[in-house]
Amino acid sequence: MKHLARTITRAARPAVLALHPTVFVDAVLRSWLDFDECRVLARTCGAVLVYVARAATNHERKEISSRSWLPILRIAWRQHPTERQSMSTLRIAIPVIKTADFESLIEGAENLADLRVATKVPIVLYSMLASRHYPHLTTLDVSGCSGVTDNGFAILRNSEQCVRQLSILSVAHCTGLTDEGASHISGLTSLTHLNVTRCKFRTLGFQQFGSRLVHLVSLTATGCLGLCDVGIAAIASGLARLAALHVGGCKELTDAAMSHLGSRRSLTTFSCGGCTSLSDAGFAHLSACHNLSDVDAAGCVRLTDVGIASLAVTLSPTLARLNLTGCAVTDDGLSALTALASLTWLNLTACRFITSDGLTHLAGMTVLSVVTLCDCCGLVDAKAAVCPLRHAGKTVFL
Repeated sequence: MKHLARTITRAARPAVLALHPTVFVDAVLRSWLDFDECRVLARTCGAVLVYVARAATNHERKEISSRSWLPILRIAWRQHPTERQSMSTLRIAIPVIKTADFESLIEGAENLADLRVATKVPIVLYSMLASRHYPHLTTLDVSGCSGVTDNGFAILRNSEQCVRQLSILSVAHCTGLTDEGASHISGLTSLTHLNVTRCKFRTLGFQQFGSRLVHLVSLTATGCLGLCDVGIAAIASGLARLAALHVGGCKELTDAAMSHLGSRRSLTTFSCGGCTSLSDAGFAHLSACHNLSDVDAAGCVRLTDVGIASLAVTLSPTLARLNLTGCAVTDDGLSALTALASLTWLNLTACRFITSDGLTHLAGMTVLSVVTLCDCCGLVDAKAAVCPLRHAGKTVFL
């Protein structure tokens, strides 16, 4: 291990010392950098990156040299008060953090705007955010953290500061939250972006979001098995500013849910991958969303040429990205796609009914630049079949 640490020192030190000035490294692996060298970085602070690596592999060392992230094996909780005051972003990604250590990190961080925690959340987090003065805090990300409970968000909801300021919240994979927690979250009425991926909220929770989070522009509810047509109805009717909706893997959704979304003219991005009950009739309702630019229908096996044609006719001026992975599209569907004058990116992975004849339609789409055709078993000689596309200057992935 000592030999490995010395190897990392030689490879990592130039990259670490050349980090962008907006990055402030507060966690120090002492076999890499001594504290004086870290102080040099600290004086150019703007954000804090705290990360834990299991081991240093060749791939990780390559990432170090590219400056994309800094693996940390041991953490030094030493900060000068003036450095802490100027800290704007804090990311903590360690298995466990003691309450005292957590308090020492954010105590006095008056300019903290972005807090992302990937550890067991100490209960003191909520009380500190609610009672201390963090006038610039707008982003809170506790995705996947154990210890995230309904009671914690009850504390935040009762803080006028949090209600007024928080605009981005992610509780993805926080399975300890229930509809009671959703009620508390919906009290944070300044939220514009909310991620509840794989949370266990049910209809009542999503109704609370739809009725109270009126400023929401982005909602990610991927894998929320409790989201059904009634919840979508509440979201569509209450969130007038909603621009991005991600409901992939919500298997309870039917075509009735899509009928409610047809009234949401503000929608620009819609993802419903893996919603196997959605059919052509449901996708026809999206034709009323005239601002849609990105649609992900991967795994919607009941979407056929009929539904694709209805989308192509009405969304021609706006639709730029379309994912049809695993859909029942044939050469006739590809012919219908030629009506999409703004389409630049198309994913046809595992579309087993398309043939080389259908690809000739795509070759004439002047704006289309990227096409993915992996696992399309209908293409007998895939390399030969994509030649017209490549001759037309398109990037093709097989």
